Amino acid sequence: MSASSAPSNLTISATPLSADAEVLSAAPPRGFWALTWLQFRKRKDAYIAFWMLGLLFMTALSAPLLASNLPWLVTGPNGSASPLLRDFLAPLSHLDRFYNCVLIVIMVVVPSSFIARFAMHADPARVSKTARLCAISLFALLFTFSVFLGGKNVRVNYKAAEAGRSAIFTLIPFGPLEDESARSDLPPSDGHPLGSDSNGFDVLVRILHGARISLAVGFLATGLAVMIGITVGSLSGYFGGWVDLFISRVIEVFICFPSLFLILTIIAIVPHRSIFWVMFAIGLTGWTGIARLIRGEVLKVRQLDYIHAARALGAANLRIVFRHILPNALAPVLVAATFGVAGAILTESALGFLGLGVEPPTPSWGELLNQARQDPARLWWLMAYPGFMIFLSVTLMNLVGEGLRDAMDPKLRR
Repeated sequence: MSASSAPSNLTISATPLSADAEVLSAAPPRGFWALTWLQFRKRKDAYIAFWMLGLLFMTALSAPLLASNLPWLVTGPNGSASPLLRDFLAPLSHLDRFYNCVLIVIMVVVPSSFIARFAMHADPARVSKTARLCAISLFALLFTFSVFLGGKNVRVNYKAAEAGRSAIFTLIPFGPLEDESARSDLPPSDGHPLGSDSNGFDVLVRILHGARISLAVGFLATGLAVMIGITVGSLSGYFGGWVDLFISRVIEVFICFPSLFLILTIIAIVPHRSIFWVMFAIGLTGWTGIARLIRGEVLKVRQLDYIHAARALGAANLRIVFRHILPNALAPVLVAATFGVAGAILTESALGFLGLGVEPPTPSWGELLNQARQDPARLWWLMAYPGFMIFLSVTLMNLVGEGLRDAMDPKLRR
């Protein structure tokens, strides 16, 4: 049959792609975390909780700039000075030093990254990498600078300064360690919106600065538990055999002990209570669930073909674990860590309520609840406001955890 007599139904027409098909073909492929963030935003409650948690974190970072008995600027016959700025750059506490350095890094690096990315039309990947390096370097420089200058501040009662001196104070002109016996157990009033506690401290100031303690315990203690759990669980799941058998029995022994009693035992034997011992005790008792979770993920991932290929190419065990297995097994751990932060905040508050938390006069939400235990009906503000902050922070963390769990589950993506 000649070409001219070919049937017309065999003719192939070149139809142009539709607009949607062209967009899909031109769209770059999304990675796992981009898809997770896209799915997370569909959970409105979790998305709102995420930004509310960020607001709470920024409030804790800015606590010394919002509530302090040190003035921004003081002027007198001998000149001018900024005691608050000096104390902010070189505080007496290591935890305050950490928070203040983080706040400075955020205020410097984040706006610079946005300017470089959008105003200067720079490459987003290169901007992100440069921003991370700058943030780490700036934090290390500021923390080292603060350590060398720390402990040299002299706290002066500028409110009772001599005549002829003027000062500009913060929005709340009371410090977290500024007690006054004349105003103890005062109910909420104009001067003290949330009242005062039994020691004469302003409750609003103590709640703002106590957020630093609760969030630090939540995130750092959970971080310690995650590090221990990832290390132990990955070794158990990857090597198997007698290593898995031994580590599994150790995990079961730790699980048999009630965590709260084990924490109380650790705190009881330390020479003096501090925020770091509380973090250590909570982190040391919270790693077992993470270890069992990461063990199961490693057991599943190590049987995949690309792991066998890496082993056949002669890759070392550490490289296989940390370069190929863990990046594909950490998603469930991130979800468990968010719930762990909420549990750590509750545990720290419970320790403070029992009088076994941080040493007074360090501000703590649980310590305020402990004072309200004397007379809950009369000291209702010491029970209501710190209790609400504990409820709010734990609820926000649980909502974010549920949102991450749903976003990372491929079966729930739509």
